[in-house]
Amino acid sequence: MKAFVAVVAAAFALRLALSALTLPLLDELNWMRVVDRARIGATAPSLPAHGDQHPPGQAWWGAIGVAAAGRNLVGYRLGSVVLGTVAVAATGLLAWELFGAAAGVLAAALLAVNEYHLDASHRCTEKSYLAFAALALLLLVRLARAPSIRRWVAVGEAFGLGALTKQTLLLWTAPAALFIGLRLGWKALRGRGALLATATFLVLISIDLVWNLGGTASPADPAARGLAYQLGRLSLGSWSWGPAALFLRPLNYWRVEGAISEYASMTTIPGLILLGSVLAGAFVLKGPETRFLQGLGAGTLLFFCVGSDPRGEFWWADLVLIPFVALAAGAWARLTPRAPALPAALLLACALPAARLFADQDNYHPLDWGEPSPFAVEKFTSSQRLLFLGFRERDFASLTSWPGGAAMPARARHARALRSYRDGPLASLPAAERERERRWVDRQIVKAETGAGL
Repeated sequence: MKAFVAVVAAAFALRLALSALTLPLLDELNWMRVVDRARIGATAPSLPAHGDQHPPGQAWWGAIGVAAAGRNLVGYRLGSVVLGTVAVAATGLLAWELFGAAAGVLAAALLAVNEYHLDASHRCTEKSYLAFAALALLLLVRLARAPSIRRWVAVGEAFGLGALTKQTLLLWTAPAALFIGLRLGWKALRGRGALLATATFLVLISIDLVWNLGGTASPADPAARGLAYQLGRLSLGSWSWGPAALFLRPLNYWRVEGAISEYASMTTIPGLILLGSVLAGAFVLKGPETRFLQGLGAGTLLFFCVGSDPRGEFWWADLVLIPFVALAAGAWARLTPRAPALPAALLLACALPAARLFADQDNYHPLDWGEPSPFAVEKFTSSQRLLFLGFRERDFASLTSWPGGAAMPARARHARALRSYRDGPLASLPAAERERERRWVDRQIVKAETGAGL
């Protein structure tokens, strides 16, 4: 148990450190605008009814973080950091429940250093729904083994809060009901516990359903796009390599989108290790819960391969991470008695590429083979460096400062971005606009480098 706690603590520390180091993505800046509409602890507290193209859950978790740590990067991201750590712990406990203590520690460690999850779980975006996905699977397994009213309600809460953060978790509701029906008997789905779980789930997601049915969703306004817009992005009957790009980063650029992504998917070796471990586990891991995880993971991956736009984003399929990591850890644990050093070697091979996230600048994550042209890289990194120009209403010096004014590591990166703009694109502006812009940039540089005026 000490090793498990240490892994979870390390997962939190890694995500918290990244939250103070990296500059925000476009998606995060849009989410921050939604978070700013929330009021917690005020005379008239209020929460937004919808998020940035998704249900409002992430705005709520961000608002709680802001209330705790202030309107800075760590504050906006704190909810994601905490929920990302919860995902690590819940996935570890899931593997522990199914395959033993060694598998539990390995699963927690594998998700803690997973490149995609490490990057996504420190961002102020809806991808923190993976914490509720992990909790839902853990609670389902425990419910199937020892049903109780409390566990039924907890399952409903996990699915409801997850779907309230991102709609994707709705995909697992039917397979979950099928699993419970097969394990507990079909009568259990009509019992008091199942009814309470369903009611809890429906009450939670009704917050988003009412918003969608109220006619507020608008395809023309990105921030106001709702469930109908997300469903419209599916393309049933086509084939997409996008889900596979979650495990093979170069595939996204060369075969799927033809563009550089600001999100960090897995590089080739960690991705193949995870997929290979899941495949190996199909031959050495037994039991109804194991088969459920295998079917759920493979089924989710296949659904997005045939159901998403051929140029769809790889993170649409990130749900598969939770069952796949638990299954991979189970397979590794089976190898431990015969090859004690092998799981440690595999984990190290996954951790080393993840360490690059601390050095990556401008939200650019290099491909491990087939690097794009220098022009494409420069175009992407320049667009990321200059994101602040589209959000002038936000004080980036304050955003990158701790409460009290001390600079976060991200503030030095913001100052570098300001200097890059002053010494480059600003020179192409008309003379009158250029002079006015230069005065604004110089003030921002002084503020970013000295903290003056915070």
